[in-house]
Amino acid sequence: PLTTDMYYFSDYFKQCSDLESGWCNIPKKRRFKPTEMLIAAYHNKVVWFAYKGWFNWNIDNDWTGGILIEPKKIVDTCTSNDWSQGIEPAPSSDDRSLLGINFDKHSPRDYFTNCVAYHGTFNSPIDCRWHDCHSRSSNLRNQQMTVAIYVR
Repeated sequence: PLTTDMYYFSDYFKQCSDLESGWCNIPKKRRFKPTEMLIAAYHNKVVWFAYKGWFNWNIDNDWTGGILIEPKKIVDTCTSNDWSQGIEPAPSSDDRSLLGINFDKHSPRDYFTNCVAYHGTFNSPIDCRWHDCHSRSSNLRNQQMTVAIYVR
């Protein structure tokens, strides 16, 4: 089940040891005085997309901290739809309570529609993993995907 501890702006500490089997969070990211952040998605330890930008100082405050500032593509192998190739990920959810957990690559400037993780409600999330990002040659729809935010 989803909990508010999973928000990337949460004060809850959970050690980052194995992103393939769960989630993690390091609170108070600003204390490291980072200058950059990167959002990446993985499946079976393979990077499917990664975008970096300037560090967003809201990351410890609310969901808007997951918006990349001046994003630049590092890698993007999403090919399921023409609208997701080359589009940076951004926080998104049709239920605002999922903002801070959920991302979208289809319409990153529209923060209240679409998703690459969940839609529905916080207490009744509906799986939408890979809807905007899967290879035409693979069947990854609704399979495990890890989205990670890195700061440095």
